[in-house]
Amino acid sequence: MLFTGELARRLPAEDVTVNAVHPGTVATKLLLRGIVPGWLARPFTRTPEEGASTPLYAATAPDLEGVSGQYFDDCRPKKPSSEAQDEDVSARLWAVSETLTNMEHGRNT
Repeated sequence: MLFTGELARRLPAEDVTVNAVHPGTVATKLLLRGIVPGWLARPFTRTPEEGASTPLYAATAPDLEGVSGQYFDDCRPKKPSSEAQDEDVSARLWAVSETLTNMEHGRNT
């Protein structure tokens, strides 16, 4: 969410929109091979098709044109934690990431 907020602040929403989504806990083979047996986890998980609904909504919904920097859960906007909205932290994270990846303002330095 920190990267989403920072990128949304850096890009004009009329050109590019940037949003974060939570697909829910999706019943993939990777999840179902984990510590919890599949038969026990299934009632609390979504199918891959259900998990795709929120990302597809955020990417294609006409009513979200120009909406940027938001967080969506179950195809609805949801307020992220206060930590995820901290603009100072997101700017510092962005700067550190640029340094660690040897990138500055979108250019390889």
